[in-house]
Amino acid sequence: MAVPRTRAARALTRITLVHKNCGHNCNICAYGPLAPLDYAQVTRIVDQLLRQGFRVHLYDFEITAASLAVFRRTRQFELPNPGWMNVTADFAPEADDLAYVNGLGTAIAISLHGSTPEIHRRASGQNDWQRIVDFIRNYPRTFRLPLGVNTVVSRHNLDDIGALIALCRSFPLEFLEFIPLGFSGNAVQRLGEAAVLSSAEKHRAWQQIVSARGTTRFALELDALWGPDYAHDPEAVCRFFARPLKHTYCNAGLNHFAVLLNTMRVFPCPCMAGIEELAIGELRDGELCIEEDWLAERSRIGEPCASCDQRPRCQGGCRLTAMSDHRIAHGHYERYAGFGDCLYQLGRRFGGA
Repeated sequence: MAVPRTRAARALTRITLVHKNCGHNCNICAYGPLAPLDYAQVTRIVDQLLRQGFRVHLYDFEITAASLAVFRRTRQFELPNPGWMNVTADFAPEADDLAYVNGLGTAIAISLHGSTPEIHRRASGQNDWQRIVDFIRNYPRTFRLPLGVNTVVSRHNLDDIGALIALCRSFPLEFLEFIPLGFSGNAVQRLGEAAVLSSAEKHRAWQQIVSARGTTRFALELDALWGPDYAHDPEAVCRFFARPLKHTYCNAGLNHFAVLLNTMRVFPCPCMAGIEELAIGELRDGELCIEEDWLAERSRIGEPCASCDQRPRCQGGCRLTAMSDHRIAHGHYERYAGFGDCLYQLGRRFGGA
């Protein structure tokens, strides 16, 4: 894999800087207990990459005044960006920053993992359910951007999906997005593989979400980590912070890279950052140095992808979820693992959602 050399090519490449400044450290966090970095260092790295012509995105988990100062440099939410700004219930910008936020071309999202405090706590390990609900209910008094809720689906809240949707009907939401729990970070250390949905449970979650569409004012969305849902989304692709590409579902390592700022290691996408086995290079003196090709031989991706009729336009679905599933089954990551539990395959196996 070649690092983009021309400014034109770099302008089409997103580099997401992963910086875990959030002190909540939830059970479902994919990044584990990383220490935050000083924002002077973060800003220096941002400026180095911007001077080279890359499009830069800072992926903060708890938006602060320091985060917003970097966002002003990157213009990541001013320029076209399929992502949104993730906040916590502590988000309360001062007047100047609030005016800036309310003028951005993005949405704000906050995480809520259950319809009751107990279910939320069981999933996330946090006792902040009421504070989150209060933030959501009071949101229109302060903010003008669309608001969404993210919920990570595990065995701790699988049976709560319907109740959560019902609760959210009373909220001023534009979307409710469901994200499957991945087997990385704190999920490995705290929850264990028993918290990850089985194939049948993933299919059941999919059925509940899809069957509820049309019953809410807000959109019910499936995160790209589930894999392609060609039954209900014929153009299924990953849009995580970078523009989607034709003829592939996952754009990791193609027009999107991630840098874990704690180590300066480079990964194919932000969701993979922190899984050292998936590092493909490093940021060295401000230069993106790729040490190995990422999926250079996509023809090696195994079954059921190898013989799938959607292979030409999908190319193996979300590689992170496919590899996480493989780790649970076999004890190690395999970058060419087939994706047996993508929504398209689950539909073929258990019946359409």
